[in-house]
Amino acid sequence: MPSVLHICTGMPMSGSRLAFEMAVAVLESAGIPQRRLDTVGRRKEANLLAALDPKRLDPALAEAAAGAAPIAIHSHASPGETVPQEVRAGRISAQIVARDPRDVALSLLDAAQTVGGQLNPEREPLASLGEALDLVRNRMENFAAWRQAVPDLLILNYEELVADPDVSLEKIAAHLGVLVDTQPILARHGRRFATLGRGIPQRWREEMSVAEANGIHEEFAEYIERWCLPAGLPGRA
Repeated sequence: MPSVLHICTGMPMSGSRLAFEMAVAVLESAGIPQRRLDTVGRRKEANLLAALDPKRLDPALAEAAAGAAPIAIHSHASPGETVPQEVRAGRISAQIVARDPRDVALSLLDAAQTVGGQLNPEREPLASLGEALDLVRNRMENFAAWRQAVPDLLILNYEELVADPDVSLEKIAAHLGVLVDTQPILARHGRRFATLGRGIPQRWREEMSVAEANGIHEEFAEYIERWCLPAGLPGRA
C-alpha cells in the first residue's frame, strides 16, 4: 500500500528542493497528480511544510488521503515524534539528500549575501565559514534523526542528482514503487532540474584551504565518506 505523504528533506542548500521536484515529476509521470494542499497553503509555490508537528502534519495527511496519493512535500524540519508513528502506520515515506558539508557551508554563505537568502530573519546574516558550519552541525542532527525515524529512508547523493539525474529518478521511482520512463521526464523537466542543481559539486576543492577542508573532513568523515562522495574520489584535499 502506498504512503499518503512522501516527505522530501535535507539540510538547506543540500539539493533537497531539486530532489523534491524530481519526486513530483516521478509521481506525476506515474499518473498520480501532485496537487497543492490547502492545509499547507496554496499561496506557496510548492507543498512546503516548515514544521512536522501534529498541528501541521495531521491536516496534510487527511487532505492527501482524500485523493490520489502519495503527495510529495518538501521540508527541512526534524521528523519529531509524529513522523515515526506515521511511518510505522505506512502513511509516510521519505527521502533525504546528502551533500558534502563543506559545499553546503559555502553555499549557505552565498545564500546569506542574496536578498531573502538569510535562513532565519531573526538572526544576523551568516558572516563566516565558522558560522555556516555551526548551522551545518545543527542540521546534521536532523540527518541522524531522519535515519532513525524512517527505516527505509531513501538517501540520495547530491553529486549524483546533478551529474546523473536519470539514476536519481530511477532510485526515487523504485523507492515509491512506481514504474516510469525517465527519459520523457528529463526531456520535460531537465532544464528545471539543471536550474535547481546549479550548485557546483566539490567546490570546496577550489574555495577552501587544505587546512580548512581537511579539518572539516575530520569532523564529518563518516558522513562524507559514506554518503557524499562519488566513487573513487578522495575526501581530503
